[in-house]
Amino acid sequence: VNVSLAKTDRLSDDITWTNQISGFFQSKTYNAVTPGTQYLTMDPFSLWSISSTVDWKRLEVTLFLKNVFNAKGVSGVFSQAYSGSDVAANFYGNDSRDTIVVPRTVGLSLGYKF
Repeated sequence: VNVSLAKTDRLSDDITWTNQISGFFQSKTYNAVTPGTQYLTMDPFSLWSISSTVDWKRLEVTLFLKNVFNAKGVSGVFSQAYSGSDVAANFYGNDSRDTIVVPRTVGLSLGYKF
């Protein structure tokens, strides 16, 4: 499920200010379509982001905060059964890993329209 709300205000003839909040929810899901070594459960999570953008003529400046609540979402899992390990190939470890969502991130974006 995705939701997004945005409000734009005109500050002058050539300046607009847009504030936005967006959310994403992923329910409990599995890492594969059919049972097998990769049929692993991933817990539900939600991500929320906010941003504020000022447009002035050709310049665009955005201040943003991604993953406001610093959710620890997992969007993919690669288990040892999938990756395995091969000591003969000088690989020590099991190569299992999770694909995780971006942590809380604060940033500033600058854009110029040609």
